[in-house]
Amino acid sequence: DNFTSAVSTAVRIIYKPATINLSDVKRIINQSLFVRICAVHAETTQVFSIYVNTIKLLLIS
Repeated sequence: DNFTSAVSTAVRIIYKPATINLSDVKRIINQSLFVRICAVHAETTQVFSIYVNTIKLLLIS
């Protein structure tokens, strides 16, 4: 589903950032209701890092 694809992409961003481009990230962000709030501000590195860190926390829990 969309959430799973968003999580899997976030994992790739965390562990292999060179393999991801911004358009891929934005496409995944747009697919997931969970990150739609962040998508508005996705241009800023700070908000994007918050998104990635949130995914990390979800994976741990």
